[in-house]
Amino acid sequence: MFRFKRLISSLSFRINITLFIILGILGGTFVKGLTYVVKRVNNGYNCVMITRRISRAVDEQMLHMESAIKAGAFASQTKKLTEGNSRTFCDSIRSLVNADTVYIMSRNGANDIISKKAQEVWTTNNTLWTEPYLTHGNITHMTLLTPLSNKKGVTYAILCAEISMKWLKEIVRRESISERTAVNILSRENKYIFSSDSTLATLRADSSVRMKLDQVNIIDSKFGFNLSDQGSTSTVDIERLGWTTRVETPVDDYDAITIIVMIMTYTMMTLLFLSMALCIILTLRWYLHPLRTIADATEEISHGNFDVTLPKIKQHTDIRQLRDSFVQMQQALKQYIQDLRYTTEQKVSIERDISIAATIQQGMLPNEIGEREDIDVCGILRPAKTIGGDIYDYFIRKVTDKTTGQRDEYLFFCIGDVSGKGVPAALLMTVTGHLFRNISRRTTNVAKICSSINIDLAEGNNENMFCTTFVGVLNLTTGLLNYCNAGHNAPIILHDGKAEFLNVTTNLPFGIEPDMKYQVETLHLNKGDILFLYTDGVTEAENLQKELFGNDATIKALSAASNSSNMKTLIANVTAAVNNFADGAEQSDDMTILAIKIKCDYQHNT
Repeated sequence: MFRFKRLISSLSFRINITLFIILGILGGTFVKGLTYVVKRVNNGYNCVMITRRISRAVDEQMLHMESAIKAGAFASQTKKLTEGNSRTFCDSIRSLVNADTVYIMSRNGANDIISKKAQEVWTTNNTLWTEPYLTHGNITHMTLLTPLSNKKGVTYAILCAEISMKWLKEIVRRESISERTAVNILSRENKYIFSSDSTLATLRADSSVRMKLDQVNIIDSKFGFNLSDQGSTSTVDIERLGWTTRVETPVDDYDAITIIVMIMTYTMMTLLFLSMALCIILTLRWYLHPLRTIADATEEISHGNFDVTLPKIKQHTDIRQLRDSFVQMQQALKQYIQDLRYTTEQKVSIERDISIAATIQQGMLPNEIGEREDIDVCGILRPAKTIGGDIYDYFIRKVTDKTTGQRDEYLFFCIGDVSGKGVPAALLMTVTGHLFRNISRRTTNVAKICSSINIDLAEGNNENMFCTTFVGVLNLTTGLLNYCNAGHNAPIILHDGKAEFLNVTTNLPFGIEPDMKYQVETLHLNKGDILFLYTDGVTEAENLQKELFGNDATIKALSAASNSSNMKTLIANVTAAVNNFADGAEQSDDMTILAIKIKCDYQHNT
């Protein structure tokens, strides 16, 4: 009770009440005079907003359907469409975009409109919409045609999606402010795609309608709408589709406060609050004096002195509450600085650990086998981050044939790329490398090596990581190479200075399917042959324009380096070509290369 009496007896309270009374009188008089203007302008504004919302909603819906069907067409490149899976493919597209019919067309369509548009698609290789047409039941339809291309980019058929335009009715119902709002949507060729008057569907707009639309467009450039005794009219062109949306709202359809009312109200409130601020400054100046001492203490805190003492305030006022809040902020900042120091120390420790891990990772790479008369082997690993997820390994082991007793030397080698980057990929890389070494010391069977690695990586692989790997075993006595490609990039082989990709069968990467049966292939290598293995950090290296180095450039760089004196020089020449292409762009992926050259003749090559 005492606090209430003190409140109503204060000068600040009385001044505020007086000013609010004046505000009410002025505001009521001002708003009453603007009522008529508000109704008319608000009606026009609503007409413009409805037109824009409908146009935007239609454009977004059409873009969604185009994108979904294009994505389906793009996905068809990854597998060959047959009579069996084409129906399933079309059904999935139909359910995705809620189409009436989806089918694959070779040349001619179901009607003249579709056939005409299909010829244009074959010519331009672009995704196109037909003009609207009526089907059974007088329902307006449009058909989207998009080319189906093979992996070489050659169009072999057209994917057609016949879509009912019933969804336009739902958009109009949702965006209109009343059922009396008249909406017309015209196509590029002036056909009615949608109209509140259903009898106008797919009829060509007459000259009088087009004249009205042109007139509204001129007014749109200034105000966005046209006022008349009957109501407001607005027109918006959907430029991407070439369509036109025209909306007419009756004169008595309007919302509450509009932008104009808000601007006028804000102006009045600003003038009023300026007057109130002047009075409050004069009356409360003495009341806010303690803020000066609080500001001085706060400045000390801003300079890092978190132990400064804020002045005590005895009165139970807002300033005391403010002072208490500053004390809490002071303690919170002090604790935050302590936490930040701790976090920084932890970050430095983690970076030091990662640096040590990178050193260990480089130390795990195979040692050079030295100068040999039969073979030259060299590899590099350049991670994109401090530690990487690529792997390469090789070693030579003598194996005695249990049947003949012959003792031959074998070169065991592999190169791989683990999914992801950073510490998780480095850990999986380490495991893969150890598995390759351990298993290869017990067998020369490439299929067994790959199956064993795959089983060990697949077990407990809760993160669904995998490793694309190329594994090979080369008999250094006969030149026979047994190899298996587990989802990795196809190696490049150089023979007589000519570089070409090795024809390999692609198996699943390691770690995906534990029961995968890996297919092994063979190749006889001759003197002078070079086997060049790499990860996608080479072919997918980017320059500043985000262009990829690519397979052709890799072949060209390797051919140019084929006369290198040794494999170390060859790798240096290839990496130099990649670096020149990148032109200072940041390395986006780990780059790993392994090169093997045959230096001797074999008697049993075929």
